[in-house]
Amino acid sequence: MQRIAARAGRARAFEVTTSGHWYEAEQFERWNIINRVLPFDTLQAEAEAFAAKWSTGPTRAYGGVKTLLRAWDRHGVAGADKITIATVAPIMASDDAKGCH
Repeated sequence: MQRIAARAGRARAFEVTTSGHWYEAEQFERWNIINRVLPFDTLQAEAEAFAAKWSTGPTRAYGGVKTLLRAWDRHGVAGADKITIATVAPIMASDDAKGCH
């Protein structure tokens, strides 16, 4: 419930968790509860391609993004701002920065 509220708001979270209604995936996509809906017949291939892209990407940069998002989640924009330079500077000095376009 709290994760739905974080993505779609309190009212949507209340509705989803108390209505007993089965929602279509497309509805959750419109409400930003999920990022995308894929056809069943392409789901496996697209998931594998997505995982392969992430597994070969700029791992330090991905880690920095996750660190900043965690800080934002816990402390808001101001909290993420406080650690941005310390988080991003080492990444920009690394080989990861060369692969981020």
